[in-house]
Amino acid sequence: MKLNIVMLENYEVTPPLYGGAVRAYNIAMILASRNHNIFLINFGGKAAITIHRQNFVEYKFWSPTPSNLPYLSLFLPSLRNRLIRHILSQIQTDFGIDIIQLGLPWIGLSLLTHEFTNIPFVIDSRDVITLLSEQFAFETFGRAPVIGRTFKRIHKSLYYGYEKKGLESADHVICVSTLDKERIYKLGIRPKTITVIPNGINNENIRYRKDIKEARKELGLPIDSPIILFLGRMDYIPNTKALKDIAEIISRIVSRYIPAARFLIVGRNPPQWIKHHKSFIVTGAVDSPLPYLAASDIAIAPISIGSGTRIKLLDYFAQGKPTISTSFAAEGLPVIHNKHLILEDDMRRFGKRIIELLKDEALRRELSKASMDFVKHYTWENLVPLFEGVYEEVLKARASLCYSKS
Repeated sequence: MKLNIVMLENYEVTPPLYGGAVRAYNIAMILASRNHNIFLINFGGKAAITIHRQNFVEYKFWSPTPSNLPYLSLFLPSLRNRLIRHILSQIQTDFGIDIIQLGLPWIGLSLLTHEFTNIPFVIDSRDVITLLSEQFAFETFGRAPVIGRTFKRIHKSLYYGYEKKGLESADHVICVSTLDKERIYKLGIRPKTITVIPNGINNENIRYRKDIKEARKELGLPIDSPIILFLGRMDYIPNTKALKDIAEIISRIVSRYIPAARFLIVGRNPPQWIKHHKSFIVTGAVDSPLPYLAASDIAIAPISIGSGTRIKLLDYFAQGKPTISTSFAAEGLPVIHNKHLILEDDMRRFGKRIIELLKDEALRRELSKASMDFVKHYTWENLVPLFEGVYEEVLKARASLCYSKS
């Protein structure tokens, strides 16, 4: 069944350089390749209308919301709703709309629950926003206990209301892990129907291969130094906290035993202070992380806050990079310690695990093979049909409801 699908995203999706954008972009591209008509509306960067392929059109609007504070869009509903209303009305008139998919529980919600009530909508919930906002508030103000507790309560009450209304209003909710599904229910939020569809990896990432020394020469990286990769959007608070742990704890331990080791920090908007760290090589935004993955010996994910599942782990696995991660960062993925990766939650021991892995070539080979086998089950080509199944279920439920009322 060919569908006209509108995807509403709170932030800039193209180029797809970080978690939510990667998910949204790949879902859109695969759906389009399966002959659905895709209309992607997103905010951020330079305003433009882009035709990615004959049946995939992107509408991008400039956003006054800072990229590192996307949830401030809560306070700009009227501005965004005017733009969304105009585009939805135009698409509905010219083509018709079968399904609307939201990337956040509140973007365009008032329009869908009051004006476009005849169109079913799905929420692709990549994070449990209530819990995430609490963590962000604590991380930002935690060193000032009274302020920290106050902001934590404000964040929870504010975001909980929006999240509860959105998830309970939607025809169907998709989340990225069974853990997030359980968290939603524990918060007392009761969606009509909820389905788990995890994050995935692009087949191109799996096929990409380059010799490590060749990759280093092309990128101007030291040929003989052990290189430890950390990948992500560096203005995202979970990654910012991980950077501090790498700089203040992990790198000091590693440098003491392997002075030549370098931490390769790849991702947009890195804080200024890390550029002067002697053990760090900092790239900022890059067109593609693949050459940097190829150039690295191992990869790390010392993440201790957040929710959802981390696409960076799938990126690491796709390139066969031996990986050390916190158990928190690996949440939602059925990985096995010492088979697919090494799990370590203590930051001091995390540094020691890096040293051990850099010195153990046999273990690196074993982890590399197992992780590449693991990630083959998480391609977007395999996962996107699950979205089609959700859409079909939603449309049948709406049709049944209309029939029962007639």
